[in-house]
Amino acid sequence: MRLILTLSAIVSAMVFIGCVSETPVGGTQSAHTLTATTQRTITYNYLLYWPKSEEGPEATRRWPLVIFLHGSGERGTDVSKVAAHGPPKQAKEGKQFPFMLVSPQCPENQWWEVDSMQAMLDQLLARYGNHIDRDRIYITGLSMGGGGAWEWISRPKNPFAAAAIVCGATRYLPTRIKDPVPVWAFHGEDDDVVPPWFATTMIDLFKQAGGETRITMYPGVNHGSWYKAYDEPELWEWLLSHTKKPATEGRGVFVVPHAATTQSIQPDW
Repeated sequence: MRLILTLSAIVSAMVFIGCVSETPVGGTQSAHTLTATTQRTITYNYLLYWPKSEEGPEATRRWPLVIFLHGSGERGTDVSKVAAHGPPKQAKEGKQFPFMLVSPQCPENQWWEVDSMQAMLDQLLARYGNHIDRDRIYITGLSMGGGGAWEWISRPKNPFAAAAIVCGATRYLPTRIKDPVPVWAFHGEDDDVVPPWFATTMIDLFKQAGGETRITMYPGVNHGSWYKAYDEPELWEWLLSHTKKPATEGRGVFVVPHAATTQSIQPDW
């Protein structure tokens, strides 16, 4: 399936004080203001897993929704690549889940961008909203997708009840976290693509902000920690046990990374 999203934005040029006549005068330099409206269209292919129900897919039952973000190797236009790892792979192999699973595909040479993903979720809710429990929306992802998940749940007013993040690295570290969602991180201790300190740092930041956190480190495991993580017997029960809490008032908690995180945070995906 495919979602085509159109994101509109007003782009304003610099505004200078003392703007003069709009008619240019030869041999002089003057300040002017230009406002233009631009549109950006983003297309996401995605895999949709629909849970079995005695009532059938057209029933009024509202299901939990899990969004899965794949790694860098599955980008492109062939949506079948998304089922290479993680939950969509398990669904392809016949595993039954008690939730809707949406696995979008990131376009070639692009990264998971929060604004685009939120627009995607808005479209999904418009399309399947009668079947989705909006208090039970969850995010999981691996590698590049884990980084996208970290960045999304670090945003205030994000839509998630909980998150499970596997060997993910963000492109920046948040400085303030408000209303942190419960998060369970997984990582291989010998990961030489996304170093383990990404997971320990992000878990520490969410813990500083008062969030519920868990972390599982796999001894002797390199970057492919998703093979173990998505087979954890408690994973889905833990994730689905959470319900979205109402947002609280206040500025949130300013978090301070430990000194070890002053090194570059550019992951080698």
